[in-house]
Amino acid sequence: MLFPALVWAQITITPTIVFMHDGDPAGRITITNSSDVPQEVNISLSFGYPDSDEAGNLLMNYEDEEAAARFGLDDVMRVFPRRFELAPGENQILRMQVQQAGMRAREDGLHWTRMNITSNERTRAVDEGGADRIGARISYRIQQNIGIFYRKGEVRTGLELLQLSDRRDAETGELHLIPRLQRTGNSPFMGTMFASLRDASGAVVRESERTFSVYFTQTRPITLDTTDLPPGRYTARLRLEPTRTDLNPRDQIPGEPLEIDLEVAW
Repeated sequence: MLFPALVWAQITITPTIVFMHDGDPAGRITITNSSDVPQEVNISLSFGYPDSDEAGNLLMNYEDEEAAARFGLDDVMRVFPRRFELAPGENQILRMQVQQAGMRAREDGLHWTRMNITSNERTRAVDEGGADRIGARISYRIQQNIGIFYRKGEVRTGLELLQLSDRRDAETGELHLIPRLQRTGNSPFMGTMFASLRDASGAVVRESERTFSVYFTQTRPITLDTTDLPPGRYTARLRLEPTRTDLNPRDQIPGEPLEIDLEVAW
């Protein structure tokens, strides 16, 4: 069985995102067996990025061959070791290096891949009871993946608004602000979206925030709770900043924030 989630993780990974650059093309992560049984670990790479459908539902895109040819690291990055075993509590340092020769012809910008870390505990025998009963063997495979990034040359990012719509659910009181965004520059936009709602007097009556990314062109909705707000006209404001608290400040990609206002009413 394969579970692409962290909920039942048998191993822990530190850090969960890696940035490299021209001056330091090498990186490392530490993988620790946090379970009480031996684990077999396998490493693979696959180019992909968070995408969305028109409604803003999040999905992973692993089928973009054109983007993979321009920005993928799979063919120019070495990873060692790719397969190993870990005893309970044991850890393994995983080293990676981007080959400079393979990057010379690449355009400036942020290049990346996804590292898939699959753990599989040794086959566990389940005794169904009694010598005359047939036993079952259950083996769980858990896959986690992390982002690996490489900054080549001068890197900048930004956003352009393509479309902005809103939708309010009268039953739940949720106001959905739905921007369709296109990134500019030569890097994905990894940042934080702040949403606020102001009444006719200009007072802020609701606020919300979320981290988000735009790799190419995506829809990234955000929700405000308008429960108990009286009917009327309001001003919704979105501010999209190229910073986020889960990234080291030295790894932030420079860019200009984007601010958008939208009149809403119900």
